[in-house]
Amino acid sequence: MESLSAIEQQVSLIFQDKPPDDGALIWPELMMLQNAAAMPSRHEVAFLPFQALKKLLSTAGDVHAGVT
Repeated sequence: MESLSAIEQQVSLIFQDKPPDDGALIWPELMMLQNAAAMPSRHEVAFLPFQALKKLLSTAGDVHAGVT
């Protein structure tokens, strides 16, 4: 979960046109999103996979803990 939050933070910086240094990027491929910086209406869509994965992981954690 911490890694996903860090990735979301990096995406947010990329959208603000303040990308992290190349060596600091968790996934260098995230820079593909830099073209979307000028399209704020698309930013929310870019975060959907990360939000879905966080939800899936938190749900999986609940199942493994015996919570339904």
